[in-house]
Amino acid sequence: MTLGFAGSLAINPHLYSNPGFDTLKNFAAVSRTVEIPYILIVNPAVPVKTMKDLELLAKRNPGKLTFASSSSASQLAGELFKLTTGTNMVHVPYGGGAPASIALVAGEVNTIFTLAPAVLPFIQTGKLRAVTVLSNKRNEAVPDVPTAVEAGYPELSNVFEWHGIVVPAATPRATIVKLNAAIVQALNSPDVLKRIHSVGLTAAPSTPAEFAAYIRADFERWGRIVKMSGAKPN
Repeated sequence: MTLGFAGSLAINPHLYSNPGFDTLKNFAAVSRTVEIPYILIVNPAVPVKTMKDLELLAKRNPGKLTFASSSSASQLAGELFKLTTGTNMVHVPYGGGAPASIALVAGEVNTIFTLAPAVLPFIQTGKLRAVTVLSNKRNEAVPDVPTAVEAGYPELSNVFEWHGIVVPAATPRATIVKLNAAIVQALNSPDVLKRIHSVGLTAAPSTPAEFAAYIRADFERWGRIVKMSGAKPN
């Protein structure tokens, strides 16, 4: 039995000409496991305390503010902010969450759209400022940080990195159902939930049908955003 831990099925096919798989044909969905909302983070030296502050600052300084990225999803979160607000910010790619966060702490870049686990220690020590959670629910790791809906940006309230389990498309239905039941049971365990929430993740178990629909919707959404933004892989 081959299990796939899926996390980039919705974005990478739109950025790379030959990703090596067909998201909508090669896999059968088993269950989503977790969602991690992106968070707008700034260097404390940047005079931004709200998402509106960032929009206004970027509009006053077109092409001068920078946003780092640590992955293709991080990059597209920044591109979606630019599209939503009509701003012009310069994208600076890094090879992972650690170097991107360190560059932001050092003031090499102004902002980043990233995941809580990558920056929690810097937020807790005041070296970085969390501005907005790109979700419609607050994140337990940074409970005082408002959501995009609260900030007045509902278009940015559903920007997640997600993970889940998929199997080859030809896998028997009975096998998928059995796997789904085991995964959902594990994700509903109090010990597992406590650990997941402590690092800023949200447990998001689903039925196979729900996960399949989720993948398709996210695939289509990010395809539109890549096309509109002209984003290229870095």
